[in-house]
Amino acid sequence: LVPAPAQFDAASALRYRQAAAASLAAPATARPFVPAAPPPPRDRGPRFGGTLALGVTAGSTGGGNFRHVPLALRFDIHVNDRVVFGLYGAYVNLDLGARRASNLLGLVQIEDRLRFAATGRVAFPLRAAIGYLPRNGPVLRFAAGLRVPIRNGFELGADLFAPTIYFLPSARRYAYDASLELTKRFGPSMR
Repeated sequence: LVPAPAQFDAASALRYRQAAAASLAAPATARPFVPAAPPPPRDRGPRFGGTLALGVTAGSTGGGNFRHVPLALRFDIHVNDRVVFGLYGAYVNLDLGARRASNLLGLVQIEDRLRFAATGRVAFPLRAAIGYLPRNGPVLRFAAGLRVPIRNGFELGADLFAPTIYFLPSARRYAYDASLELTKRFGPSMR
């Protein structure tokens, strides 16, 4: 029912036929390949870190509950953006039931920082640590938390869930830790 374009607009139809014939007669050429520019280098931050942490440990024994209060210093070495090795030393105020006692806890830990946001600013560290509490025995600690950079190389962090196992000479004791941390990163930048 609709007439062909050549019947009602012969001049335009002729121009389209000539343009199509010219494009078929021209040799095919490809645009040259130009590789995309590499992304600018990311500032990955300093390789070392020093952390001050204050925590609370709550657990139970056969005779009741206990609460320890550790005040810790940690030295970290950042292998890359995600993997961090740390040496942890803490003064621990132990709850012995009728009295309290002081002790020192040493741990060696490895940390993997997960990042879910595109900006990569907020990190979710997963940690595993092994150490020793003198006159008590080995300690095994796992932790999951949150870390946020604030400014000038400082990071604010928290261990929100940290199950800990104390291997005492007479029995095993299970506890849960929570802590707040302030970290200062320093030293040469990671490559």
